[in-house]
Amino acid sequence: MAAMTGGLPGLSPSQSQLEYALEDANTLQEKENLVYQHVKKVDGWERDLKVPEFGADLQWLNTEGSLSLYKHLCGKVVVLDFFTYCCINCIHILPDLHDLEEKYSDKDGVLIIDSSENTLVIADTGHHRILVVKKNGHILHIIGGSDRGRNDGNFSEASFNSPQGVAIKNNIIYVADTENHLIRKIDLRLELVSTVAGVGIQGTDKEGGAKGDEQPISSPWDITLGSLATHEDSVLWIAMAGIHQIWALLLESGKLPKGGDLKKGTCLRFAGSGNEENRNNAYPHKAGFAQPSGISVAAEDPWSCLFVADSESSTVRTISLKDGTVKHLVGGERDPMNLFAFGDVDGAGMNAKLQHPLGLTWDKKRSLLYVADSYNHKIKFVDPKMKNCATLAGTGEASNVIGSSITTSTFNEPGGLCVEDGGQFLYIADTNNHQIKVIDLETRTVSLLPLLHIDTVDTINRGSVKMSDKAELPKLPKSAPHFQLPSLTLLVFYCRR
Repeated sequence: MAAMTGGLPGLSPSQSQLEYALEDANTLQEKENLVYQHVKKVDGWERDLKVPEFGADLQWLNTEGSLSLYKHLCGKVVVLDFFTYCCINCIHILPDLHDLEEKYSDKDGVLIIDSSENTLVIADTGHHRILVVKKNGHILHIIGGSDRGRNDGNFSEASFNSPQGVAIKNNIIYVADTENHLIRKIDLRLELVSTVAGVGIQGTDKEGGAKGDEQPISSPWDITLGSLATHEDSVLWIAMAGIHQIWALLLESGKLPKGGDLKKGTCLRFAGSGNEENRNNAYPHKAGFAQPSGISVAAEDPWSCLFVADSESSTVRTISLKDGTVKHLVGGERDPMNLFAFGDVDGAGMNAKLQHPLGLTWDKKRSLLYVADSYNHKIKFVDPKMKNCATLAGTGEASNVIGSSITTSTFNEPGGLCVEDGGQFLYIADTNNHQIKVIDLETRTVSLLPLLHIDTVDTINRGSVKMSDKAELPKLPKSAPHFQLPSLTLLVFYCRR
């Protein structure tokens, strides 16, 4: 076997060799020895291994100026993490980064990255809370707060960790508590929060079948209520982004398509093998998804299906509620392993191109599906009969313009969507603009929805968020210079039905 070469050409195979060795190691001591040997070996390549300096055009946060590898960071261990907050794999590494910051922190710092008829429910992801809001913008309830947590209890005690999707039935709200790996239940009448699925740690089980609060789950991103044969709103469908599957939580006893009888409270896989793929199949367990992040139901004939925004494959897929068949609707391409067939093209079927769609909602009145084409900064609509996808609003520019029409208005990575029962208004969580925008589908105009609390605990209006004086802010690594940034709020919401 040839000797391992040094320099950049030898770094990648050496790293792969280390990864395989770590997988085979049985004890912590063995792993520590392997890492030490690897670092010692690479350290000997110093003359041949030249890491390029950071580019001069980079933007820096929480520093007084640009950093240099060879001036400011020389002699330090640097963790360079390539991150986007909409990528589930990036989110899964956050606990490791947090542990590193805690272990090697020596100075406190301030960093704010907060990244029915008449009611909206908003998952205020960056503030780890749920807002129940009238459609005129007045906040009725603030559940949770600025601190991460997983406490059940009354509204003042309960806590969440980056909640995403929400769904409501009568006075009950269900919440995809994403980074807690839980499904939570909010009773508006009793003002209580409880846990109905998950155990609070990330699960790897790709089958399920246990009672909800005994079943580990992984990064649930979106949820929607559906009906089984004998009961209305008797199943909670879950876009389980962390393991690339669609799951079901039975709210009443019943039977899933191609499944046996199940007891109330059972939580299990409905579709998806767990492999990160863009694979369609007549057998739901053999299909493959890639970070399913949005889910909506069209229960009526002829549709009778779930619509899924499959983010990493940049597609919209359907799952039959009659037999579980998984089919392609728009976006992507035929190769199930190609997760890079993205773009911004209006068209039919695979001729249409999306880029990391995160949210969708079904307009029963018009038989249209609205899609938040997040990385294209657009709202699109899909005609499922013709498999045609076209731009409804947005120019493709990441900005914040309320134009004279929906075609001249702009967005910045829109996320959650909701169309009201009457079909007139489409609500949009315009994530990076920190706003909820409203499209009047009849007049084809765009407006803002101000969010105001009567006690001004937090005021969210035209993109600004006023933090409560009681908010406890996260800590930076001790070595980091710091300054305070404007707030960023992620919003995902659901119309009360």
